[in-house]
Amino acid sequence: MLEADIGSLLLAQCETDLAIRTFVRAPAQESSNARSVYCLGYALARAGKVKAAIQELKRSIEAMRDCG
Repeated sequence: MLEADIGSLLLAQCETDLAIRTFVRAPAQESSNARSVYCLGYALARAGKVKAAIQELKRSIEAMRDCG
C-alpha cells in the first residue's frame, strides 16, 4: 500500500501527473488492492482523462467484489 499512500500525498499536493504514474505502479504490485485502483481512477478524472478514469473506477468495483 505504500505506492497508494505516496500517490495520495502527491494528489493532495496537486501533483496529478506524478500521482497517476505512482498509482499505475501500485496495482501492478498490489493487484487486489481496490483502493489503489480507485485512487488511480480518481487521479485520472482530475487530469481530465474521463474514459480512462471510468475504466479504472469500474475495475476498483470489481476488485472490491473479489474481496468479499
